[in-house]
Amino acid sequence: MAAAAPIGAVLGLSQLPVPIANATQLWFLGAASAYLNFMCIRAASAWAWAALAAQVVVCTVWTANTRQGFMTGLGFSFINAAPLLMATFFSRVVRPMAQSILSLRRQAAERSAAEAAAEAGQQERDTRLNHLDNAARPLLETIASGRPLSAAEQEQCQLLEAELRDEILGGRMVDRDIMAAARKARGRGVAVVLDDGGGLDAAGADLTGVVRSVVRRALDHADSGEVIARVLPPGRDLVASVLLRGATELRIEVEPTGTVRSDLDAEIFSGANQDPEPAGREVADF
Repeated sequence: MAAAAPIGAVLGLSQLPVPIANATQLWFLGAASAYLNFMCIRAASAWAWAALAAQVVVCTVWTANTRQGFMTGLGFSFINAAPLLMATFFSRVVRPMAQSILSLRRQAAERSAAEAAAEAGQQERDTRLNHLDNAARPLLETIASGRPLSAAEQEQCQLLEAELRDEILGGRMVDRDIMAAARKARGRGVAVVLDDGGGLDAAGADLTGVVRSVVRRALDHADSGEVIARVLPPGRDLVASVLLRGATELRIEVEPTGTVRSDLDAEIFSGANQDPEPAGREVADF
């Protein structure tokens, strides 16, 4: 790009009469000066000055060879050094300031995002603490009073402990509906295990909804035995799998596309993308 200035000067001067009729015939020198100024602003000052120097040499050689005197060429070409000098000053002084301003804006945006994330995390912690306080305080007060717990209160303690474990281990798979369904399933004598391996961390709301729907319906379907629901780690062929162990062993799988493959009847998962192919019977993931 820098070479265009002296090359353009050679081509332009070769078409001019000798002597030059008026200054407007040297328009190509001003045009070259314009983009050389932009080169300075884009931090290519050395190339811009080299191009201007080559352009001046071309003009002085042309005027000397045409017996107009080298000072003539020097005069009408070196005048473009003034705007180039201002552009260089702008590049050296104003450009770093602009970069500092952009950096400050970027830091402010990152700080705002971090503060928003911290605030959201604090709100989530407050919500969980309020839930824990409402759920556990009556039982803790009863235990602190020294009064022996009744059988119903002991069962309530076990259910509460399992519910808190679901909140911790269940991650994004767990919501209020699943916690309620798990509590009811445990009340029917079903052993429930919920484990989030992180596969939903980057998933969209639709896929998360499919997984939650599958887990909730599996919990509602089970009336004995064990339900193990697991979200697999990222990068697996499946997002989640649910294993129901009872009189028979049934398996439900959710693919990254949201398709559900199940050993159960399609009616149970009519709200999901049901695949007619039954799920695999391997249980190695559990």
